[in-house]
Amino acid sequence: AFPDFLIIRKDPDTGLVVDILEPHDSSRIDNLPKAKGFVKYAKENPIVGRVQLIREMADSTGKKRLKRLDLTDMRVQERVLLANNNEDLARIFTEDGFFGA
Repeated sequence: AFPDFLIIRKDPDTGLVVDILEPHDSSRIDNLPKAKGFVKYAKENPIVGRVQLIREMADSTGKKRLKRLDLTDMRVQERVLLANNNEDLARIFTEDGFFGA
């Protein structure tokens, strides 16, 4: 799995931090394996900053926006690792994802 964006930023407390941002079309069959791979990477590399899977979804008003799933969140990690298919991942996005600013 190769992420689309690696963001390197300076954190005043820890120095350089790498964020992994992965916009991904929900219709692709590799969604769940990609999410599981990023979860495993985040667990093995706690120094990494944000690890987010991103999709375009409608908000409560019906407007399409980018919704993010935080793959460094331990609760989300466990749910993703237990997911069996893309429908499970879609449910996790709906329940645990958040819209960016």
